[in-house]
Amino acid sequence: MKLLVFKKEGGFTADIINLFDEQGYGYFVDAIHLDDYDYLKKNFYDIPHLLCYITMTNMIMWVNYKRLPGYSRVNTPDFIVYFDGGEVLDWADWTFLEKYVKDLFSFSELPLLTKRQDYLLFTGLRPEQIAPVSENGDVKMIDDDDDTSIDEDFYDFREYVVKERDVGFFEIRKPFTDLPYTIVIRNFSKVGYLPLFSGFYIEMSWGVSPKDDAYLRYLWKKLKMEGDCDLEKLQRERAMSCYPGKGSVPEPQPEVYRKSIEDVRTEFEMKETGLGLGFY
Repeated sequence: MKLLVFKKEGGFTADIINLFDEQGYGYFVDAIHLDDYDYLKKNFYDIPHLLCYITMTNMIMWVNYKRLPGYSRVNTPDFIVYFDGGEVLDWADWTFLEKYVKDLFSFSELPLLTKRQDYLLFTGLRPEQIAPVSENGDVKMIDDDDDTSIDEDFYDFREYVVKERDVGFFEIRKPFTDLPYTIVIRNFSKVGYLPLFSGFYIEMSWGVSPKDDAYLRYLWKKLKMEGDCDLEKLQRERAMSCYPGKGSVPEPQPEVYRKSIEDVRTEFEMKETGLGLGFY
């Protein structure tokens, strides 16, 4: 079983992620392909899947299901249960999965599992099976120390600073997401790493899990930042600085991209030809 959670405004994203974390399930989070039926059809139509929709009744979450072959168009689900295209599931498998997921979200007692059912639930990668993403080259990486916790092991941080332009590129990869997060910090020699700890939150898919906050606190320690890492305070200060005030010029919004350092740097350099992101 593999899981894709959609980050929908006003939805149940946090509840879903917390529940999956408690069960030890691996999952991806998608805040990009909302209301995108073509994306659903392209990626899930021909593989075993369940589109799962959460409703709340009398403080109990209920799960309703749909499958793409039966509908010409569907709304974005809250999450998708799916398997690789080579997997073959029969009627008994689907009956078990539908009941298991419903019991999970209604906090009912979960059944003892047969060998087949255990296989179905844990086909997808679980958090402890994901190794950190690492790349060699001219990009500095944070090395793991002996006291690094398991959550921190599954995130990866890289940086690259263009000294002649005083611009820094900082990338974080987190588990179960298909694209990294890269923030561009200008005037790096003056502002340092500080914008990194509030800027990523401009992306809807950052901060949906408490582990995102925990990793930033870990980075704060690793980068030897001064004082306490008060993420809420930093976010408030960043938000206020982006609004015009009396006698002050508002700061621009953080520049965060769902691309690798290499891709953002390429566009940075392409700006000289008028084709880039507008860094200069």
